[in-house]
Amino acid sequence: MSDEEKRKKGIALFKKITEGQPRNPGSSRASVPTAFSRFTMEHLFGDVWQQEDLPVELRSLITCTILVALNREAEQRIHFPGARNLGV
Repeated sequence: MSDEEKRKKGIALFKKITEGQPRNPGSSRASVPTAFSRFTMEHLFGDVWQQEDLPVELRSLITCTILVALNREAEQRIHFPGARNLGV
């Protein structure tokens, strides 16, 4: 799969996960470097989260569990609504 295909699949999954979540006005997308955003969409959401060995719902549950164990409250505020969107 090409990087562009991965990016498109990654964006689609990201939108599914973040559907209905309000954008935090304090965290502008402009503050995220373009290269990092592209890497995140292509590699993380377009490749890793697309693999079929674990369903996306289980990946989300595992991510949330790890964030609780690490006491990462800021990341929990991002991932918990996404987990709810996925039915976790």
